[in-house]
Parts: sequence; C-alpha cells; structure tokens
Amino acid sequence: MIQCVFQPMRWWNPCAISPGTLQAPAMLLNPSRAQEGEVVLAQCVLQKIIPAARIVFCKDGMELYSMKAHQHTVIYSMLLNISARSSGTYTCAYQQRNKSNCLRRSPLSTPLDLLVTGGT
Repeated sequence: MIQCVFQPMRWWNPCAISPGTLQAPAMLLNPSRAQEGEVVLAQCVLQKIIPAARIVFCKDGMELYSMKAHQHTVIYSMLLNISARSSGTYTCAYQQRNKSNCLRRSPLSTPLDLLVTGGT
C-alpha cells in the first residue's frame, strides 16, 4: 500500500519552483502592462482536462490566491485590481490527487511580468 508523505501546509509553498511529472499550466495576463486603478485578467490554463483539486495563482514566488478546481474546467480566472504594488512576476500551478489520494503539484507555469505605470 502506498502512503502519502505528510508535509505540514505551513511549510509548503505551492509557488516554489519544483520539477514534476505533471504538465505545467500556462499563465495569461491581459494586458501585461497596466495603470493604477485598472483591472487585469489573470488566467491559469490547464493543457487538457485533468482531475485537478486546486488552482494556485502566485506573485513573486508567494501564493496570491487559490481556488478549488472544477471538473471539466481548463481555464481559471482571477481579476487583479491594479495598484502600485501589483508590478511583479506572476505564475500559476495546480494540485492533483493521484489514485492513492496523495496530493501532487504541477510545475509552475512560465512566469509573466506585469508592469504597472502611474495612475490616470
């Protein structure tokens, strides 16, 4: 019987770079340059329909937002209300439970930079 390796969640950073056997998602930012006060759409796109458990959006290597994954969904979206602190590097990843019910995580998406300019 295969057992999961226990890792306390407070020590686990889903936004840390990690190799994996899962396929990395793609990160999209629309647009990649914005002004303070605007809203940017961030999307995490899975390469195919997979049984994901959780989607994680990251900024500068730290978890920014996470959501429960839904069956038959490949695009997960988050709106960013742009402020001066929104500039940075954004990535996303997902978690998946294997047949033994152990959580695995995907590699991070290719990082995208968001540039914020002064307000209107």
